[in-house]
Amino acid sequence: MKWLLKLLRDPLLLALLTVHIAILVCTRFTAWPEMLIYPYLLERGFAFYGEIVQPYMPLLPYVLHFIFGLFGNSVAVLHYFTIAVIVTIDLLLLGIVQTHFKVLRPQTVLAIFIIFQIFLGGNGMWFDLFAVVPILTAYYCTLLYRKNRKLKNFLVAGFAVGIAIITKQTAVWFLVPLVIEGYMVNRKAIMLVLLVASIPLALLLILFRPVDIWNWAMVYPLFKMAKTPGYALYPSTREFVILLFLLLPLLFWTTKLLELFRERNFILLWMGAAFGFLFPRFAWF
Repeated sequence: MKWLLKLLRDPLLLALLTVHIAILVCTRFTAWPEMLIYPYLLERGFAFYGEIVQPYMPLLPYVLHFIFGLFGNSVAVLHYFTIAVIVTIDLLLLGIVQTHFKVLRPQTVLAIFIIFQIFLGGNGMWFDLFAVVPILTAYYCTLLYRKNRKLKNFLVAGFAVGIAIITKQTAVWFLVPLVIEGYMVNRKAIMLVLLVASIPLALLLILFRPVDIWNWAMVYPLFKMAKTPGYALYPSTREFVILLFLLLPLLFWTTKLLELFRERNFILLWMGAAFGFLFPRFAWF
């Protein structure tokens, strides 16, 4: 964590983090009803999957249930928790840039993220946003593994992906770059990383009936809700143009610069997993 202490001594980065927090506090916060209702029902003793009809994985509702148990069930508490998650994402981005992509200035990366995060409606808690924390953790630890070949970093990455999966089902796509990384570097590590990634899923099978998880978190959203009008959300023309604006410089960068570091295919694999994570319901945050 030396990189974090080093970054936090940078006055400009501290100023950017402070500005980001101030903007999140002052701008409109989107309080999705599910983020308040599910923890409320859990507090009243309703059984997840058994009595609460919903197509989501249980980690985030139970985390919010715990937070609300400490501080009370309110929009304000949800807002402050969301800010804490977003600032954690800020720090993870800074860590990735500082330790692995030193050709970029961390101040510039953070400033760009803050701009898009605010103007694309990122001030609101949802399963996708919460899952970004373990996903970036997995990415960071995989980069560490590529750098020092310490197996513990690769296993932490696998566990983080497992946490992301029990937050949102489509995070399963991030197992693909991990498996390919294991195949290219250490094939014995593939089974280990899959085993570690399955630990959070195994806990779900202990805490909930497997048939309920299968029916509500898998069959219902993938085969029943998917047939309902409006379920699949694809980028509008405006969103597609913004997406191209964001991706074209990155694709150029990965094609030209990362060839020097043999990282191009690695980056593209993670980008592909991210697209799989987003669809079929596209959203910025």
